[in-house]
Amino acid sequence: MTTLIEVEHVRKLFGLSLAAQRRHNARRIVGRLTGRSIETSFYGFTALDKVTFSVSRGEAVAILGRNGAGKSTLLRIIAGHVLPDAGSALTRGRVTELFDLTTGFDPARSGRDNVALVGVLRGLDVETVRERTDDILSFSELGERLDAPFGSYSQGMKLRLGFSIAVHTEPDILLIDEVLGVGDLQFKNKCLGRLERMKRRTATIFVTHSLSQAANFCDRALVIDGGKIVYDGSVDAGIDYYESIQRAASRGGSVSGPVLQNTEAVTAASGRWSRDVFGFGKPLSLDLDITVARPPVALAASVLLYTQDGQKVADFTDPSSGALAALEPGHPKTIHVAVAPLPLGGGQYKAVLAIRDGAELVHRTPLPDLEIAKSGTGSWGLLHPKSRWSLVENETA
Repeated sequence: MTTLIEVEHVRKLFGLSLAAQRRHNARRIVGRLTGRSIETSFYGFTALDKVTFSVSRGEAVAILGRNGAGKSTLLRIIAGHVLPDAGSALTRGRVTELFDLTTGFDPARSGRDNVALVGVLRGLDVETVRERTDDILSFSELGERLDAPFGSYSQGMKLRLGFSIAVHTEPDILLIDEVLGVGDLQFKNKCLGRLERMKRRTATIFVTHSLSQAANFCDRALVIDGGKIVYDGSVDAGIDYYESIQRAASRGGSVSGPVLQNTEAVTAASGRWSRDVFGFGKPLSLDLDITVARPPVALAASVLLYTQDGQKVADFTDPSSGALAALEPGHPKTIHVAVAPLPLGGGQYKAVLAIRDGAELVHRTPLPDLEIAKSGTGSWGLLHPKSRWSLVENETA
């Protein structure tokens, strides 16, 4: 296979201020010109540190990592938007970026007229843009709105048109940054189908927080942590490695949504799962430690589960509020919660404790993450309900 992307020993520093970064770079340049070693104290942080890898045509590589790990910085260095402080990032062939999709559009021109403008900005010649315009417009599904000014479009419509132009450039290299959520479900599936066909002839890099999209779209994964590549291999093992980093970073729990503490109603609330890892398809259980500040009247508690990318998947609620009704102000009490087996796929889930007083939310706080062992069957999807399969015998004449 032909290597289309080569990243070698890339290092990127970001200063705490632009002036500090300029002083640091000036000292480095003087040192190189004079051949002298000059002390270059740098007050900032290292976004990327000695990153090396390559991607060949036909490969789709997911880049996984926590927020601030350096994923998007790396993608923009490969695209040529950001210069590395050391090392190199070389590309061969046409590069198409599926991020900043609305860059270059003229808000006063119609969507139709912008196709020619942005197509040329993305490296196509005028004749090629003219030949592909009908296909681009048809793919966008914007209909009569194509003759309206681009500035009047909703953000979703703008992204549709930007995506439609980008995927018709026939690139050699495809750089994707969390863009697979464009449009409604039908259009999203259409986009995924298009990218699936494109990746066979491109070198693709996909930066994402969605582990399911990474597993379905990519065959290789890089995991970046602290600006360094800590894993490079199969996507399934890469997801496992990334989840282990997530577990280590979130021993105290991580919350999806706002944190709220109304101490006039609930003084303290926390919880813990009864085991570190639950078996696939097994019952769940946890203990909640709650201290109320006033006699309960209409308190109700819920434990909410979310995927790592924030999709709500389950809600356990005390159906009668009886457990909370027995609480006494100022006296910590433990409530045991037993949950029937859930058909959740293996992996790590964020957990949140929410407490309401009537219609008012008075407490919302993270719980330790829930981990469920994988099924071992290699099946995909968020839910794995039990099913029974049987052969239907057809009667023959």
